[in-house]
Amino acid sequence: MVDELRKEVPCREELLVEYEDLCRRIEADAVAMLEGKTSDQVLGTGRISP
Repeated sequence: MVDELRKEVPCREELLVEYEDLCRRIEADAVAMLEGKTSDQVLGTGRISP
């Protein structure tokens, strides 16, 4: 979906930012699970800074 949003003209920047943030959070959660932790423990806040 992120790739599709990047190709749109005009770009729906707000939606693209939201999807990119969602992807980063999913990735952080996956890494945390593989490390046996929660993303809150890994990141300290549960959110990823851009």
